[in-house]
Amino acid sequence: MAEGRWEGVLQVCCSGSNSHTRVTASLCYSPSTGTLLSPSRNVVFYVGDRVSGTGNSEIERLSQPKNIASILVSKLGPSINAWIIEPSHYRSSSACYENLLPSLTAKGEPKGYEPKELPAARATLSILQNCLAQVNTKLGTESLAGQRERVAVGKQSETDIVNGTFLCGHGFATPPVANLSPRMKKCPQTSVFGFSKGGVVLNQLLAELTHFEDLVEEGKIFNKKSWLNRNVSKVSSGKPAKIEGSLRTMDSPDEKVKDVLSGSALFPATVEDFLRGVAEVHYVDVGLNCPGAYQTDAHVLEGLARASRAREGGLLVAFHGTPRQWCDLGRRWVANEKNTCREILQDAASRHGTAAKLRVAETLYFSHRKASMQMHFEIIEALIVSSS
Repeated sequence: MAEGRWEGVLQVCCSGSNSHTRVTASLCYSPSTGTLLSPSRNVVFYVGDRVSGTGNSEIERLSQPKNIASILVSKLGPSINAWIIEPSHYRSSSACYENLLPSLTAKGEPKGYEPKELPAARATLSILQNCLAQVNTKLGTESLAGQRERVAVGKQSETDIVNGTFLCGHGFATPPVANLSPRMKKCPQTSVFGFSKGGVVLNQLLAELTHFEDLVEEGKIFNKKSWLNRNVSKVSSGKPAKIEGSLRTMDSPDEKVKDVLSGSALFPATVEDFLRGVAEVHYVDVGLNCPGAYQTDAHVLEGLARASRAREGGLLVAFHGTPRQWCDLGRRWVANEKNTCREILQDAASRHGTAAKLRVAETLYFSHRKASMQMHFEIIEALIVSSS
């Protein structure tokens, strides 16, 4: 069966918010069956501040979400789904992830990483589930239009989707009736990437991951099967489920999202599935003009050592950097925070006996070059990541 990709740009709201988020997606797709295929993993990439008018063709190219998605697919393999998430809004050029972080300054810098209510996990889950619903609608709409045209004209024509295309080995393909692939036994794992200021979302997610583990250990989430059943009931009935402790799931999904959740394993259906499925965390040349670029809370980082035990393949936390961030004498805290984060993780893994489960990696790119804005973006194409 020939496989291709659906690629497009989507504007969606996350549940409980009126703000729209722009997401560029590159998804596994079978043009011969009209099926969105279950990926080997989901790769979620949070971008940084906006750049434009630099006059530098490399910066312009590597700052485009569609090019970032293509690079991730080329590195991690055609069986992944790549999601490039932009902030809910920009203040001038500053990225503001106000729908994923609990508290920000006017320039989008975090005031802290409060994990209660799991805002980053819930918002990411809601955004991407709504993206899948929107893609499914587009597939069905275009399929019906294509069928009508073939009846009227008597031949198959090539079609586009507004803000999306179907890519296969020989160019465009007209999609047949859309169907979602059968549900797999296990939901695909997730790799999260934070580039530049996008790293603040990773810090928030790590805080939430540990908070979730704390709730489990404290017995506030004491029956996984019961909790999952409540979520399933909520999705089918449209009524919010009552969750133990301070944990809440996404708000009630609309009918389109319900269709996606009930028939696919493209992306996790619950907050628990999402958090449990995070297998890799990649900091990609992150940095801020104030402290807070990396997660340095010892309790949070200790919690990751505990969380890694429950993951079949463990948990990878990888630090990718350039002299642009790690050697900036005017912002020494960036390198200091990175070192603190790495050292606490390594020490916690050693003390908890999870060194084989909690893997920590660090790579400095372009070490012999003078720091520049261009290398800050070139790291995206130079990333050393595993496709396994």
